[in-house]
Amino acid sequence: MHIESRIYLRERFPALYPYLKDTEEEAQAGTQFVREKAKSGQETLLQQTEGKTFYLHSRYDPIREAKALIEKYEESLSQEVHVLFYGTGLGYHIEEFVSQYPKATFSIYEPNTEVFHRFLDRINLKKTAGKNLLGMGVGNQYTELIQKLSAKTEEKIVLVELPAVSKYEGEEGKAFIQAFTEQVKNKRSSLATNYSFQKRWILNSVVNFKTVLDTPNFLIENKDVMKGKTGILIAAGPSLDEELERLKYIKEHKLAYLFSVGSAINTLIANDIYPDAMFTYDPTQHNQKVFDKMNREGIDDIPMIFGSSVGFETLKNYPGGKMHFLTSQDTIGKYFIKEKDTGTCPPIINDAPSIAVITLQMMMFLHFQKVVLVGQNLAYLGDQFYSKDIDYYQEKNKGLSEEEKKNLIQVQDVHGNPTYTNPGFDRMRKQMELYTERVSNTEVINSTKGGAAIEGTIYRPLSEVLEDMKPMDTTVITEQEKTIYDLDFLQEQKETLFESYKRFTKGLNDLKDNTEKLGEQIKQKNMSQLEETYRQIDESLKAITDSDFYRMIIMPFNRVDIDLFNKKLQKAKANTNKLQRASDMYGGMASFLQIIYQSNQNELLKKVMIQLYRDVENFVEKKKET
Repeated sequence: MHIESRIYLRERFPALYPYLKDTEEEAQAGTQFVREKAKSGQETLLQQTEGKTFYLHSRYDPIREAKALIEKYEESLSQEVHVLFYGTGLGYHIEEFVSQYPKATFSIYEPNTEVFHRFLDRINLKKTAGKNLLGMGVGNQYTELIQKLSAKTEEKIVLVELPAVSKYEGEEGKAFIQAFTEQVKNKRSSLATNYSFQKRWILNSVVNFKTVLDTPNFLIENKDVMKGKTGILIAAGPSLDEELERLKYIKEHKLAYLFSVGSAINTLIANDIYPDAMFTYDPTQHNQKVFDKMNREGIDDIPMIFGSSVGFETLKNYPGGKMHFLTSQDTIGKYFIKEKDTGTCPPIINDAPSIAVITLQMMMFLHFQKVVLVGQNLAYLGDQFYSKDIDYYQEKNKGLSEEEKKNLIQVQDVHGNPTYTNPGFDRMRKQMELYTERVSNTEVINSTKGGAAIEGTIYRPLSEVLEDMKPMDTTVITEQEKTIYDLDFLQEQKETLFESYKRFTKGLNDLKDNTEKLGEQIKQKNMSQLEETYRQIDESLKAITDSDFYRMIIMPFNRVDIDLFNKKLQKAKANTNKLQRASDMYGGMASFLQIIYQSNQNELLKKVMIQLYRDVENFVEKKKET
């Protein structure tokens, strides 16, 4: 290994360096991968195993081969993308890429430690990679690399694979590719979710705040009521249809709490089963459709337990009793609400891809002794994905489309047999496992026949679980007795927010002026005043981002775009070319200003913010009168 490469690795990859140092001697003594001269005079690398020889590079001209490989990816590559090299060999293709795209960043993963040391023997990493090499992994040492790649939401990642790597990658390489693919899928899903819901989350939280103030907090009121009891969490999967008679029996004899999540309420009502409560949290406008049937039939005696960022239309249309819980996506509730007795914010329930996961969190918080999952298939049952009594999902139960078949994932069901699911439901299963695997004071029983197996649960048919059940009090406290929020704090936060808006507006105007000044300096190529302008930009940007109004309203309203802006800003600041740095800063600030001005001038947001101010004022006055 070059001495400069050794220093480079120690400084830039301190977590990986000890592993490379520990494996160096053994790798150098290895005989499986051997360097030899190619016809062109450069070195090539061959693998010798079980009497067979296989070349990782061309036996004739490795450099020409590397040029052809990079050319193959030409349409995908640019200075702006991030490249992940899967398989280093001796590094000819990496050198060719760096030569053609000197400003592009890249990462390296090599599944075989011996090959990687052959690579280090030939390449001077400091000269070849410099600051552009952002991540590195070898063998089973790739956790840090995966984390770095998952954070690169602002750039397209192009996977460039050494053609020979599939011949020797082993289990380490396959595990890395699986982990990388999974991480990219999850990141894309999270990004898509944030982009789709960012404005709805904040809009719902503002509009719903009056209802939050006027209703009991489900977790506070029922904190000691449900401890040590059994609850059945009923989802809308196709296996629900097989359990309806048993659920009806359990309800009639008060053997357990029945909690309906999402669309399951429609199947239960269609079969004359009224659960003890129904839970909802979906921020979309479509969520109100779940309760259309109930509203049409005038059913209003089932308590609706709603997340504070739920689609506001859902609350507006349901005339029955309601109770709330605060969600992690609700910045309004966290800002304004404090319990009077404890002086702390009420419990916050983490956002999740499924209302079932949300409800499970709450049941664990309330210290249920047992939670029984019913209809929690998270997989197909034949061609069925939903219970048959849910009218608006009947099209989905007619069979899989060709597109859906392409995305099928095989998982194990509760009986140990293979079954199929889709990426969305598989994410829900994994999210649920985060709670079932780590919470020990609540036993979670999966009674979903044919459903996907969920780690941290045990499978028992509902008929068997029913035999152990005994009558219990299944009361849900729906009266506002313990939910006492601090009125003085509410009033103070209202005034603080108003003052914060003034500071936010001044900072915004200052940032606009300073950005225009930067633009003029770039135009005139006046480099001498840049540092002072940067200082003024940082000052006005800090005034904006430190304001409560920005943190509570503007940032969550534009979380995806602002996240991308922050990453681009850091990249611009790191640019050593003065003119390019100034140009990048100006472009970034101009984009940021456009995002913020659009939000600040959004008529709907203005309207609901004025209403929020009035709602808080009216609530405080009404409470003080009583």
